[in-house]
Amino acid sequence: MENRRHGVCYFSEGKASGTAVRNICSQNEASGIAVGGQAQPQLEGNTCENNTYSGIAYLESAGGVARQNVCRQNGHHGIAVQGQAQPQLESNTCENNKESGIAYFGSAGGTARNNSCRNNGRNGIYVKKGARPDLGPNILQGNRGGDLNAE
Repeated sequence: MENRRHGVCYFSEGKASGTAVRNICSQNEASGIAVGGQAQPQLEGNTCENNTYSGIAYLESAGGVARQNVCRQNGHHGIAVQGQAQPQLESNTCENNKESGIAYFGSAGGTARNNSCRNNGRNGIYVKKGARPDLGPNILQGNRGGDLNAE
């Protein structure tokens, strides 16, 4: 809580792994959980709320699995996937974030299935031109800028 950067970080040039389970990552000056480099952790059952940036951020060539996390009331996105990151996002709840529930940028991809994105300030899921995620069934409701925005 209240860290100058991220609550939990995975950054590695190799394929670092590990598991973050049931952590509360709130009020951090950057993201609740950040995954960068080629890290491939499993993130399960964490709560990431009221962070300055995103609840969970995947950067560079990161991947791994994020399952059953709650990302709410963050300053940007619930889950941001950037660069060439390729995570599997499954059964996460992203609600009441200032921007989008889940957002893809750069040439990011991976999968998003069975996530609930509700009442976000912009979109439930946002996909910027160039990003290529595999979007399965997701619950998208009440998002102020529309439920799905794929440029």
